[in-house]
Amino acid sequence: MHPMTHSPTHTLRRRLRRLWRSPLLDVALLVALAVGTGAVFFAGSQNMGYHWQWYRIPRFLLTIDADAVAAGPLVQGLLVTLQISAVSLALSLAIGLVTAIFRLAQSPLAALLARFYVEVVRNTPLLIQIFFIYFVLGPLLGLERMPAAILSLTLFEGAYIAEILRSGILSVPRQQVEASYSLGLSTYATYRKVILPQAVRTALPPLASQT
Repeated sequence: MHPMTHSPTHTLRRRLRRLWRSPLLDVALLVALAVGTGAVFFAGSQNMGYHWQWYRIPRFLLTIDADAVAAGPLVQGLLVTLQISAVSLALSLAIGLVTAIFRLAQSPLAALLARFYVEVVRNTPLLIQIFFIYFVLGPLLGLERMPAAILSLTLFEGAYIAEILRSGILSVPRQQVEASYSLGLSTYATYRKVILPQAVRTALPPLASQT
């Protein structure tokens, strides 16, 4: 065995390397960052000379009456946000999958419609789409605020999810698709049993980030 293996310098380096890889160091850095950020904000608020009225915040979280405890405006807004996000997420996944399949379809009309939808949505700001759906399509279709918000986010996110899923589908080797067709599988069975399981596995990281 090499004589320098158990030297004090080598042992110190090994301990420092183990400490550097320890999750405790990440926790300590996170705490230090939070404390430093809080100190900066506190010093800035002191220099502003503004009196922060923190005692007013709880009534925006919970409203306590004589009979019961009700959610405040902030909690109600959070619940509405989660509801819109959950519904629009499920719908955007469905629209994204259909759009991705249409973009790769043999039909020129389906591919053209899918590409038109993706290009228009991705090159238009979300705020403009919300205004258009709420102020233009809303009165025509009788959409209230909640359906208009869900439809806006669904169409916007569906275009991005479609491109993510399309890249995942294209990552599947063409030989596997041709082999599935040669075995007598239909297009639906090929997508369900061969293409989509591998495509979703490949597209899962960017899909989770977009979600």
